[in-house]
Amino acid sequence: MNKFNIIIPVYNEGNNLKFLIPYILNLNLPNLEKIYIVDSNSTDNTCQIIKFFLKRYSNIVYIREETRNGKSRAINKALKCIKKGIVVIHSADCFTTRDSLLKLVNTIKNDVGASMLCAEPILEKNSVHEKLSYYSWIVSNETCDELSRMGILCHIGNDVFAFNREIIDEIKENVVNDDSYIALKITMKGFKIVFLNDAKVKIKATSNFHDYLKQRLRINYGHKINKKITNFYSTTLKNLFFIKPNMAFRILFKSLIKYFPESIFYIPLLIFVELISEFFLLLRLYSFDFVKWPIAYSTKEIFKLNEEIFKTYGHRRMEE
Repeated sequence: MNKFNIIIPVYNEGNNLKFLIPYILNLNLPNLEKIYIVDSNSTDNTCQIIKFFLKRYSNIVYIREETRNGKSRAINKALKCIKKGIVVIHSADCFTTRDSLLKLVNTIKNDVGASMLCAEPILEKNSVHEKLSYYSWIVSNETCDELSRMGILCHIGNDVFAFNREIIDEIKENVVNDDSYIALKITMKGFKIVFLNDAKVKIKATSNFHDYLKQRLRINYGHKINKKITNFYSTTLKNLFFIKPNMAFRILFKSLIKYFPESIFYIPLLIFVELISEFFLLLRLYSFDFVKWPIAYSTKEIFKLNEEIFKTYGHRRMEE
């Protein structure tokens, strides 16, 4: 069984960390060496929350940056402490199961350089805005699953993923989509990426259009930066239309049929919003520093919506 470390890059995630840290610790994951939490100069209660757990658990490593310089630099700081084995990058605003994490780690062997979980978006209000976000994750899952089965997946996402440390030295500091960049570097070195359709990670869907558009602007901008750096496209569905259009149309049609009748409304709406996003990027109609990630606040309530799963872990939870 592979030894592994978990990296959790955070900015103002204190309210999520007080749930996530004890949750991960209580999974009793074999061969987990350290949990590295890289705090990018948070201004909330993140520091206090982490220090609470530092006093109680020896396998937590706290790295605090004095300035917020972006997720890629934060991950690099933790990577300097990890020389070999498997690295799991875990966002603070999502969670998965013990079996899924172990499968994620143990899939990486031989010619498999990285693995990713299947996103399971959570809806709070079941609104049009949330459904739009939901279907963006669903279409991404369908695309990754199809390409992974064919052995040609060149993309990583979904907030929890793993890779072989010896393949990745560091991430370029101007990279916005760290996951996609890692995928490109891994496949450029001849290794495969595996999408685990039966191993889920729960992610909160955005609850308003503003947050969703911020996400799409950041992601699309990040893919353009990665293309400039590596000269290769990630195999997202949108990029697939430029690389393998017949395959892209087949995946799109399959998604429309599989999730009919709702898909007839939401998937065309997704395409329309992508066009809006590209228009904004083309005309520079944004005021974000994408390297520092504009925050989608409506995705940060996942643990409040799922507190029942933490009843089992109450003895390790931080007191309010």
